[in-house]
Amino acid sequence: METKFDLKSIRKEKGMKQEELANAVGISPQAVSKWEQGGMPDAALLPSIADALGVSIDALFGRKQEETSFYDLFLKHMLEIPSHEKIREFQLLGKLCAAATCNVDKYYAPNYENISDSQYTEATWEEGFFQGRLGDRQPYFLLIPEPKEGYEKEVPYNEDFVRLYETLASPHALRAMYFIENNGAAYFDTEALAAVLSISAEEAARTIERLADVNLIAQSNFSSGTKSKKIYRGKAEIEFIAFLYFSQVLMKRPSNFTWQTSRRDKAWFNGRSYAAGRGQDA
Repeated sequence: METKFDLKSIRKEKGMKQEELANAVGISPQAVSKWEQGGMPDAALLPSIADALGVSIDALFGRKQEETSFYDLFLKHMLEIPSHEKIREFQLLGKLCAAATCNVDKYYAPNYENISDSQYTEATWEEGFFQGRLGDRQPYFLLIPEPKEGYEKEVPYNEDFVRLYETLASPHALRAMYFIENNGAAYFDTEALAAVLSISAEEAARTIERLADVNLIAQSNFSSGTKSKKIYRGKAEIEFIAFLYFSQVLMKRPSNFTWQTSRRDKAWFNGRSYAAGRGQDA
């Protein structure tokens, strides 16, 4: 494949004079002129010439490299790093996304490497929102673009929400969920829950029934010989942890922000599902 050392066109494209390129590389302007008339520089000078022009060595010879998108580069990076490092990389991505929302100038340049545990970052747009806490304590990053037909279309007023909150507010239910989270994917029975929470078997059974009714636990049958008994396990592992995190944020609205911006004028909900109390999307 024939290649051409096309120094002149690249230099002009960069808006650089022969003298400027010569000074940057440390050679004479006459040498630059000679190269542009068909001569070739010493191979050892090629990296300096490419750096001075802000191009690759391949570009000096007309070999165009395909541009790789940030998405592809990041995906390649995530696939190559060890699993135990991935969560830290996602945290870094959260910080980069937060920084990208700022109008950074010489008067304000937030330091995302030194953030206190009480600081949040938050931005709202017509197209959606994000909020995050980027410190070491309870860090999270939540990004929810607005669905095509609006938030209320996806999360309309529904009596199922009422049932969920009433269930978690019922005696022993919230403590039971903490026990279930601690139990992981392991199964448990009524007697185990009663023992851990120091309640009666009847109270434990009622608590299990309530949690199963809102789909927070699953039920199976364990058989041993001629005997059979009901056993249970949790169904909302990471969802429950997230629920607790954002319950705290909801009860104690953040007031300390590394960065906060609001560019949204329209309402979050449109009133179709809740105004008449129909309990479903209109």
